[in-house]
Amino acid sequence: MKISVYPLANYLPKSKEDKIRLSHLSSNPNLPKVMEIATEDQLIDAVTTYSWSPSIFSSFRHNDNFVSADFMSLDVDTGLTIAEAEKRAQRLGLACLCLPSPSHSEQLEKFRLVFPLAKTILNREDFDQTWDWLQEQFPELDIQCSDYARFYCCSTSNAGFYQDGEFLVPKKAPEKEPKMMRPINEVQILVSEDISQMVEQIYGSPREFIPEAVDFFLRNAHTGLEGLWTNSLNAATFSLALSGVDDTIIEELMEQIAPEPLSKSDLYQIQRAIRDGKANRQES
Repeated sequence: MKISVYPLANYLPKSKEDKIRLSHLSSNPNLPKVMEIATEDQLIDAVTTYSWSPSIFSSFRHNDNFVSADFMSLDVDTGLTIAEAEKRAQRLGLACLCLPSPSHSEQLEKFRLVFPLAKTILNREDFDQTWDWLQEQFPELDIQCSDYARFYCCSTSNAGFYQDGEFLVPKKAPEKEPKMMRPINEVQILVSEDISQMVEQIYGSPREFIPEAVDFFLRNAHTGLEGLWTNSLNAATFSLALSGVDDTIIEELMEQIAPEPLSKSDLYQIQRAIRDGKANRQES
């Protein structure tokens, strides 16, 4: 089992400024360290030493970089005491680690609950479904902690507990109805003169039409596509691979037209989109 920890964020916050600083130390460009967890003692040691996240990421901590999760974690700031949470975990029969939050006090108990999973979650849909189930069991939880890239400051184990029990079985999202494969020539845009030479280099011969996603990316990539970069990069790469364009040509194109050097995250997204496009081409 694995969690993400941040070696630079290795102190207990004592102020709001400390929390902000720890958040920066746990974000881009600081990459997480993946730590293997085999026992509850290793888990306790990790989360009381470093800021951490229950999710594993393809690069820096960000929702778009979510890869998997072996733990689910939730915060409780009001409406439930540690003793009540322990009794509830016992009734559910689930293994559970409870850690007081840095701002915990006897007057106002604030804490987080960490549930080891019986099976690794590999997609956001199952993550959401499992989170929704936990919210039904613990309606007092802080809903702001439901995102895939949530991080937690390290805390002490004082006043907490570890409850032995079954590991939480992730809840499966309902299966979606299979989508009809779109023909390769669907949603095509007439090639204009200003990008015709580039299009010929990409496809190896002149083309009258190209996929809309490719047209949009070729025309606008130089702007950085603020807020749309990742989705547009994925869509254009997928469309090119779906059309049979060689992997090397795609990668060289993206390097050429990107406004700045591609990040590790960009390269990961490109490789994944190429793989998905080629797989869909074979199916169609």
